[in-house]
Amino acid sequence: MDNVDQVKTEQDLKKWLDQQQQQLAELSQQVNELKAQSSTRRLELAEHKIQRLSEEGMPYDQAFSQVVDQLEEDEHKARTRAEQATRERVELELEELTPQEEQAILELEDRDDDN
Repeated sequence: MDNVDQVKTEQDLKKWLDQQQQQLAELSQQVNELKAQSSTRRLELAEHKIQRLSEEGMPYDQAFSQVVDQLEEDEHKARTRAEQATRERVELELEELTPQEEQAILELEDRDDDN
């Protein structure tokens, strides 16, 4: 079942949600791999920048602190952008749900809470 429009029964909904969960898990794995690659690259760049600043005459500890501060600032900015993008995406997805889809999800959540 590739499309939520094909959901007609509770069983269909469960199957569709399972498929969505599987796709999410696969995407999450890919994202984690990309994050690891990105982190490695950022560390390599930071090492090179520290070395370059040291070679230009800046004391090593000062170069290290400067680069770490910049990395932390960049990480904070990236996290803030990612959180905002997630909020916007969730809001958009919720707006696109039909009342029937929303009700079906709420009923499943209620049923899960009862179990």
